[in-house]
Amino acid sequence: MELRECLSADRATRDFADRSVPIRTVERLIDYARRAGSGHNRQPWTFIALRERENIDTLAAFGEYTTPLRRAPLGLVLAVDGSDSRHRREHNVFDCGRAGQNLMLAAAEAGLGTVPQGLRDRGSAGSFLDLPPDKRVLIGFAVGYPASTQDETIEGVDKDGELDHPGRKPVDELLHWETHA
Repeated sequence: MELRECLSADRATRDFADRSVPIRTVERLIDYARRAGSGHNRQPWTFIALRERENIDTLAAFGEYTTPLRRAPLGLVLAVDGSDSRHRREHNVFDCGRAGQNLMLAAAEAGLGTVPQGLRDRGSAGSFLDLPPDKRVLIGFAVGYPASTQDETIEGVDKDGELDHPGRKPVDELLHWETHA
C-alpha cells in the first residue's frame, strides 16, 4: 500500500474478522513501532499484547467506547515511561504517539485494521497488566483483520452523529503562516 493511500484511508476499524493475528505479524508491528524517533533516544515505550479473550475483555472494562477492543482478536497496550521529569514526560508521550502511529501504519500495510482505545482507568489497567511503577498505560489499540462489512455506528450511535467532524477539516482552516492571525 502506498503511503499516501494509507494516510488518506479511514484507519478506524471497529469490526474484525474471526481470524487471529499471527505472532510474527505482531512482532513485526512492534518492530516498526519501536523505530519511531524519540528525544535523546530514550525510547520511552513498552508494548503489551493481549490475545486471550478474557484478558482483552478485562482491559476493555477499563475504558469507554471499547466495543472494538471487545470485538478484536488482538489488544495492544502502549505504556510510557513515567519516571522522567515533567518536561521529559510530555516529550515521552509525544514520542509514544509517534510509535503508535508507526504501529497503525505498519498494521495497515499488513492488511490489518486498528483503532486506538482510550482507557479512562489507566491505573487499574496498569495494575492488571503488572506494569512496574515507572510505567503507565497510555493507550490501547484494537487490532485485527477487518470484517467484510463495517458497522456504521460508534457504540450504537450513527458515526455522523457521534463524531465531532465526520470528515477532515480543510488545510486552509488549519494552516497559518507566520502567526495565527
